[in-house]
Amino acid sequence: MAASAKTVRNKSRLRGPVSDQRRMVEFAIHLVVGWTLAFGILALAPDLERWTVEATAASVATAFRAFSFPATLSGVTVSTWGTSIRVIPECTPLMPTILLCVAILAFPASRSWKLYGLVLGIVVLWVYNIVRLVALIGVLALRPSMFDVIHVFFLQTLTLLVAGGWFVLWTRGPRRRTA
Repeated sequence: MAASAKTVRNKSRLRGPVSDQRRMVEFAIHLVVGWTLAFGILALAPDLERWTVEATAASVATAFRAFSFPATLSGVTVSTWGTSIRVIPECTPLMPTILLCVAILAFPASRSWKLYGLVLGIVVLWVYNIVRLVALIGVLALRPSMFDVIHVFFLQTLTLLVAGGWFVLWTRGPRRRTA
């Protein structure tokens, strides 16, 4: 009797890690498939990228105006403080947002918790990106020699940390999986 109870206990210990490993593999597969599909959709819908560029530039100009700083918007170029930046696709939160959304959708959680993560995550990345571009314009106006270092090394890394940080924070919340 004691031997069979011990065997059941050992089997349940083995089942847990295998189940966790399977979930991790499923998550990784879903992440890769989702990322691939997202690239396919972007290739088929170039207007989405164009809209994101235009909306980002307009949001940055609006942010300056909201704080009573004069800013002009000409196409996708924002000018203020005697300097200008031209918003290109890499300046938008599109790719980090897609990666975050794919990760949230791939993660085992309830639909309502995924929706919460998606909506708030998109808002967090959009607001962060506006703050990032406003800061970059400030750097360009005040310390143009530091622009490339701050833009490429510091703020690009920070973008990944913000997206990854939101994902990790989101995974710590309630996530009862629905079948």
